[in-house]
Amino acid sequence: MDKYIRVKNCNCISDATIEIVEKSLNIKYGSNGTGKSTISEAIYAQANNETDRLKDFKPYGSNDNSQPTVDNPYFHVVKVFNEDYVNSYLFQGDEFLDDSFQVFLKSDKCDSLAAQIERMLEELQDLINNIDAIHNLRTFLPQYTAAVKASDGTVSRRGGVAEFVNGNGGGFNHYSELKAYKPFYSRDLPSVAKWAKWRNDGIKQMCGNDCPFCTNILPSSIRSQNEIISKVFKNSALSVANAVLEYVQQAVDQGYILPDAVDVLESYIGDNTKADELYAELQMLAKETDYLYKKIEKICMFKPMNVTHAQLVNLEQSLSELVIEVIDTRTKKSVTIQNEILRSHQEVEIANFLYLNNIEYEYEPIYQYNIQYSHKPYTPDFVIYQNGKIAYIEHFGITENGKNDRYSQDELEQYKKAINDKIKLHKQHDTTLIYTFSVYNDGKPLTEHLQEALEVKGFELKPRSNKEVMELLVAGEENRYVRKLINLICRFISNFKVNGYNAEEFNRMYHSTQNVRSRLFLEICHDCYLEYDRWLKENKAVDFEDMINESARLLREVKEMKQKLSFKYIIVDEYQDISRQRFDLTKALSEVTDAKIIAVGDDWQSIYAFSGSDITLFTKFSEKMGYAKMLKIVKTYRNSQEVIDIAGNFIQKNSEQIRKRLLSPKNITDPVIIYTYDSTAKGRKGDRRSGSNYAVAHAVETALTQLIMYKKQEGRQPGTILLLGRYAFDGDHLEKSGLFEFVRGGSKIKSVKYPKLDITFMTAHSSKGLGYDDVIIVNGKNETYGFPSKIEDDPVLAFVIKGDRSIDYAEERRLFYVAMTRTKNRVFFVAPEQNPSEFLLELKKDYKNVVLHGNWNEEKPQSIAKKSCPLCGYPMQLKYKRAYGLRLYICTNEPEICGFMTNDYRAGKLCIQKCDKCRDGYLVVKSSKENGYFLGCTNYKTNGTGCNKSIGMKYYYDQMGYRMEIVTESPVAISRIEKENPVKRVAVTQVSTDDYVEIEKTTAASVRYKRWILNNVVDTVLRALQDVSKVRYYGVTMLTDILRGANSKRILDNGLEMVPEYGMLKEIPRETIQNIIEWLINEHYILKTKEKYPVLHSTYEGLHYSESLTKTKLEELKAYLEKDEA
Repeated sequence: MDKYIRVKNCNCISDATIEIVEKSLNIKYGSNGTGKSTISEAIYAQANNETDRLKDFKPYGSNDNSQPTVDNPYFHVVKVFNEDYVNSYLFQGDEFLDDSFQVFLKSDKCDSLAAQIERMLEELQDLINNIDAIHNLRTFLPQYTAAVKASDGTVSRRGGVAEFVNGNGGGFNHYSELKAYKPFYSRDLPSVAKWAKWRNDGIKQMCGNDCPFCTNILPSSIRSQNEIISKVFKNSALSVANAVLEYVQQAVDQGYILPDAVDVLESYIGDNTKADELYAELQMLAKETDYLYKKIEKICMFKPMNVTHAQLVNLEQSLSELVIEVIDTRTKKSVTIQNEILRSHQEVEIANFLYLNNIEYEYEPIYQYNIQYSHKPYTPDFVIYQNGKIAYIEHFGITENGKNDRYSQDELEQYKKAINDKIKLHKQHDTTLIYTFSVYNDGKPLTEHLQEALEVKGFELKPRSNKEVMELLVAGEENRYVRKLINLICRFISNFKVNGYNAEEFNRMYHSTQNVRSRLFLEICHDCYLEYDRWLKENKAVDFEDMINESARLLREVKEMKQKLSFKYIIVDEYQDISRQRFDLTKALSEVTDAKIIAVGDDWQSIYAFSGSDITLFTKFSEKMGYAKMLKIVKTYRNSQEVIDIAGNFIQKNSEQIRKRLLSPKNITDPVIIYTYDSTAKGRKGDRRSGSNYAVAHAVETALTQLIMYKKQEGRQPGTILLLGRYAFDGDHLEKSGLFEFVRGGSKIKSVKYPKLDITFMTAHSSKGLGYDDVIIVNGKNETYGFPSKIEDDPVLAFVIKGDRSIDYAEERRLFYVAMTRTKNRVFFVAPEQNPSEFLLELKKDYKNVVLHGNWNEEKPQSIAKKSCPLCGYPMQLKYKRAYGLRLYICTNEPEICGFMTNDYRAGKLCIQKCDKCRDGYLVVKSSKENGYFLGCTNYKTNGTGCNKSIGMKYYYDQMGYRMEIVTESPVAISRIEKENPVKRVAVTQVSTDDYVEIEKTTAASVRYKRWILNNVVDTVLRALQDVSKVRYYGVTMLTDILRGANSKRILDNGLEMVPEYGMLKEIPRETIQNIIEWLINEHYILKTKEKYPVLHSTYEGLHYSESLTKTKLEELKAYLEKDEA
């Protein structure tokens, strides 16, 4: 039967009946103005009971009896597909999406090429806005252009630049009369020009031959020097020289220019016979600077909105040029367009060139032929395929004329031999080899030579379209988000099942929120859950959560059948970590028995909320079970009374924890001791004793020294020691210092200074339930990965994880208690003096018997946790907002509940809003020295024109009904306050950093390998390692070069030619020395770190090798060398 809707007295519709044919698509067509919108909106208003809205359709001039009516007995769900609907549901352009779940709301069917490019441009611009290095370059590059008066990449030939090029801006080294002054002007690169200008200024002040400083008559030699300086150093040239040299030095320091550029410029400056060479160098640098600046400027200034075709073409060209080399901004690794991580930037250049020209390649394949007597398979850099043709590509990291400043002469010879061996190998097996060099004699780029070689070998270059390349780049970035989404879904489903929820719960969660992001996630996660459940059933499998949930279900069936199980007691251990599903299982078991439930646990140690535990199931046990009697065990035999008092009172700052006072028969002095360290970053010129890794490790070593002293005073030997980190990588950082090392990859860690101590490293979570004689906690800092940890869960996990908001960092507080109470004696903490943990500040403030050794900032540190909304308390997210053209802090609460956002979090509750004066501007947070923070229009201009609408903080707060609070001062005010009120510090206890050990030579009988006595060789290697490590750590190659007396630039720059062992093993082949070092590493006389660029550390066994290196061991080394030689 057909259905209908009747509309009467709505605008121009006096009476209309719309017939609806069932199970068919019904289309009603009408020209403009015939009432289509009126009918649809009237039907919508009636279906949604919006009677007031329906009255608005009353025809103009009609009498009161002509009321708008809609007779719609059949249809109760009505949607009007108009502009409002589209803006609300499909294209939420301003909807905030968290990085951990980046979803675009447009479907694939409605995506067009323009939309894809728009999205990619937004992501690129957002990425660029987050890269400080790009903004630094935009400021830095123009300094060179200004110094050499360059225009469009061309260096000026006039004025001071011309004088500088022609030899008048430096060149002390070219005049023998001026060599005596070298110590005064050679401290750094720009000082030649600075010193000469200083001398010139002084000469101008002379009266005859009298010195303007001491008034004495100058000797003829000094007058001669002054004449040379006045002649060859003109002030106009000096200012250019100073600017150029300072620029180059800064560029080297920041890694923009290789140090070789400094040497080249120094050799040309001041030598008028090298004017053309100097100008060529300056010109080349100007062109590169101009090219790079214009490319960066083009992309940084590009606006995704209102894109024109010409702009798009230009941007595509820029992108195709810039994708030649891709450096991942997060990992700093060399990454290709196809998201592969290669060894070097030039290999990336080759891989990208092959991809951009449609040549299939494989990176580091195993060579197709077996190489006899080879220790490992031969893997060329690339193998390429096209139309049945196969060729190999080898990229050699030396120039075409065989140079590389990174290598010593020994290494270069070895490298060249390896190149020749590879070329011969391919000739022997008749395989095609294409090889490239890092720099070519003709100055052409690597890719030009590669293209020529490929074409000679018959490979055809078929360039890919920019569209295809850009799509791949965007997909690679999106894949990163997809991986995060998968991890988030897996965690959500696991906790969903831990709570004992079923599929219907997704519907309840969906309707409990209006947040678009949360709803999208729940829809996707629901589908994944159903698919996972289907897979389990098809494969007749269950997961761990299903086992518990199914057990609870079976027990409920037993209850319904009124059956009883014969148990007298049900004992649940570690009850403080119980989850909802385990609680359901326990309760279901109790209901089919007459057994008593005995829940054993300690709510102070509930630390597994992230995996589903709910502390309220313990603290509110009687409420959940209906009845309970609490029995407290208050006597502890592990901790001393002093430690348990401090830890117990600390945990009971949370009033929701069960109150109790623990008693111990043990007492101890100095129960808690804190050692501080300087966490200043290492910096480019830092040595091995600088930086936080070494500082932390040295503080731990100091704690061990103190611990040993306590044991001596008490007449006891040190027992088991537990090093606790908040995270596993805390232990890795200790090993990087060279003061500690993990033993054979396990949890045991060895101190180089105290190798006989029994030390174990664990995370705080792993240590629960264990006890050790003494505990050292190494992560006492106020940082994201500190203690307490400031990492926050994704907001969608709040649906399945029971958060504890009873006090700030409630669970971290309990974890801290667990860490402290692992000790049988004392607890030692290690903390940075700049930003110590707020937990440690609290302990020191509350307890006099907490001992502090060292400096620290006693002011309460600023929290660096994710910022909370000042209105509703939800987490804030920092995100670039295209509509405003600003990076904004945005509240993650449902927008219907709280829509707070601000461009400056320090401005309290001042919230961005539309400007009601100019209509197209926004009132954003601004500040002034006089008035502090206020809201000002984005259309205001510094020259006083534009929109001058502003709202002061007090007026805004009064209008909104907010109570004025103390707002964080502006940066200017903060700086002033810090100067007026310096940080309060306690007295420092200085500790020695000298860890030098005198190595004793072995007395074992001599063992000879060829013509060398291995006893002496081993002694020399181990002493050399200790001596070169006084400043910083080096790898196998560097140690080998020093022992063989190489004169590489790196050795000379670091003064390593001065170590006593330099060149002592120059008669021994390079391969033999490296094999000896490898054997010493295997035997644990040397430690090789597990990093991307491993370095060598001395071990306790190496520093005391005379205790264990016997004749038998030396004969094993000899056999090892002979085997390798064979």
